Amino acid sequence: MYSVSNDYISKMFDQVQTHRLSGTIGSTSFSDSDVIGVSYTNRCSDKKVNVGSVNIGTLKLTFLTDILNRGEYYGKAITLSDSLLTGYDENDDPVWESVPLGTFYVGEAKWTSAGMVNVTAYDC
Repeated sequence: MYSVSNDYISKMFDQVQTHRLSGTIGSTSFSDSDVIGVSYTNRCSDKKVNVGSVNIGTLKLTFLTDILNRGEYYGKAITLSDSLLTGYDENDDPVWESVPLGTFYVGEAKWTSAGMVNVTAYDC
């Protein structure tokens, strides 16, 4: 389990929360302004986890534009973090607390006719 501050825990109970997404694909950084869609599923090969069963997390991201050149996506590591706005400092600058969501490896990248890139990646 990942440790978070008391401010983070307190904000998790607020009805309105402000989040932002950030990460890297290879050595290239991206933010939520680069992503139009994100989903994560964690599936087992059976209804319960058994020795020898398969448990794999799948991350799907849709980038608005090419973050990398074609052919450079496959096998790249994606690190992903979710940040929660926990307050403001004395200069009224926002204070964000980030929680890493994991590391995933790109299995496929498909381009849409609109120029977006659908990336499917799997956890370690």
